[in-house]
Amino acid sequence: MKYLLLILFFSVSIFAQDKTQRDALVGALFEAPDAAAFEKAFAAAKAGKIPNQILVEARFLYLVDYADRATLAAFAPTLREQLKKDQMSDSVIFAVKEDFMAVYEYTLALGALEKNNSAAFKKHITEAFWLSPSQAGVFGPHINEHRLAKTLDNLKLDLTQELEVQSKESNRTSLKKLLGDSPAIALHFWTPWSQESVNSFPDFLTTSEVLQKNNLPSASILITGNAESRNDADSFLADYKSPLPGSWLVEAKENRLSTTLRIANFPTVVLITKDGTVLFHGDPGANKFWIQLKKLSPNITRPHSPTVNSPLPEERKTSGDKGEQ
Repeated sequence: MKYLLLILFFSVSIFAQDKTQRDALVGALFEAPDAAAFEKAFAAAKAGKIPNQILVEARFLYLVDYADRATLAAFAPTLREQLKKDQMSDSVIFAVKEDFMAVYEYTLALGALEKNNSAAFKKHITEAFWLSPSQAGVFGPHINEHRLAKTLDNLKLDLTQELEVQSKESNRTSLKKLLGDSPAIALHFWTPWSQESVNSFPDFLTTSEVLQKNNLPSASILITGNAESRNDADSFLADYKSPLPGSWLVEAKENRLSTTLRIANFPTVVLITKDGTVLFHGDPGANKFWIQLKKLSPNITRPHSPTVNSPLPEERKTSGDKGEQ
């Protein structure tokens, strides 16, 4: 994930047509396309006596892009020492000192997550928000992920709860019935009223077909279950070739699965085992989803799709994302 919100204050001179050696060194440092290029640019910048503030900032952004959460958390002492030097006049990405202090608190918050220390995480992520509200888009997702992780840790779904079949209001079924002898079921939450949901729909149908061929059922659950939504959903589905793979259900009015599972984004798929535990919660395009499916069905093969198939290079792995278990 590119740390876009922190790059708002890049000095214009660095990327202007100024061809001085300093600007070239700093430009190469921040524009490095991969890990090898970054390390080469970092060594050159250090040898060229680029200020340490800039080196630390560049390393931080590099870690956000390429490292896992634990490695980024381990960078906190370096940020702390740089803060003590108070060299903000050399900064090329932070408008004020509070912004730099905020990323230090952010790394402390990530360290708390690594230790599963909720109180410390709340303390440091709150301080990061207070210091730099403009970076809320970076800090906020970690709060949502933490809350989701806490929810999923001890969750066991009641698979006997019955849901209406979308096309026939008089018909009802349960996830337990749909599971049968299969080891798990993939729940796909959707609505025709969400553009993200609509855009991801063809990819999910492809995924659902693969699951079906490997004895892994799927159930698409319409989260907006009023009459207007059901009519729009029926019209939307009519544009696709019938029969559609998997089961098509409507969210219950009470004990809503989407609420219990904290469904907040589209597309979201939740992989549930026969005992009601969650194996995966997140984007069906995530590598971890397919890793879990492979464990359940060794012969399963990920389908080729422009949207689904966008795996990150090995060096860009990220950890600590409970939403993608």
